[in-house]
Amino acid sequence: MILLIVLGGLAALAAVPLKLALAYDHGNFRAAVRVGPVTVFRYPAKKKPESERPSSKEENGPAGEEEKPSPKAGASEEKSAGKEPAPAQTGEQGEQSQDGLKKWMPFVRLAWELLGDLRRKLVVDRLVFRLVLADPDPCDLAVNYGRVLALKESLLPMLERVLEIRSREIDIRCDFAAEKPELTARADLVLTLGRAAVLTAVYGVRALKEYRNLKNNPKGGA
Repeated sequence: MILLIVLGGLAALAAVPLKLALAYDHGNFRAAVRVGPVTVFRYPAKKKPESERPSSKEENGPAGEEEKPSPKAGASEEKSAGKEPAPAQTGEQGEQSQDGLKKWMPFVRLAWELLGDLRRKLVVDRLVFRLVLADPDPCDLAVNYGRVLALKESLLPMLERVLEIRSREIDIRCDFAAEKPELTARADLVLTLGRAAVLTAVYGVRALKEYRNLKNNPKGGA
């Protein structure tokens, strides 16, 4: 009986949604991470009341204490000024950069596979895109409106093939009286805690194995 209760609790916990809410409105960007109904991260963060903010004296430290220049600083600058810069070794630096890229390629491939699995498990619960075009010249406004509509018709089917979108609202309009364009966008990305835990465990173990291989074979040898 206790085992069934524990399994039921784990199943219920795995089904809890992990939501990333992104929004852009009138030049302001907002983001929030929610686990179920609880918000665990918010950007921009809420401002603290003035009573909780540290005073200017505490931030700047006690008055009267000023940093004094150390006498060694001038001597070191004089010595460095008298030395000529060493010639750059472009060949060796290029080889080192190529070796560094080869070392980190397994992690790049692992990150690419993670993005692919995340794409298949991620759900776009809500997608909102509202664009109001504005231009003082009506002819240019009509041309831009046609271009944006053509871009929408080509990109939206590709996006729907890549991601599962439950609800979407796309609105593109022209406003001949507006002074500047206005953009409002929102995307709510949802992933259950169970799927997030599985992805973290699988790719965390694989990343740890790659790190051990890199540590045992720093030059990439067999």
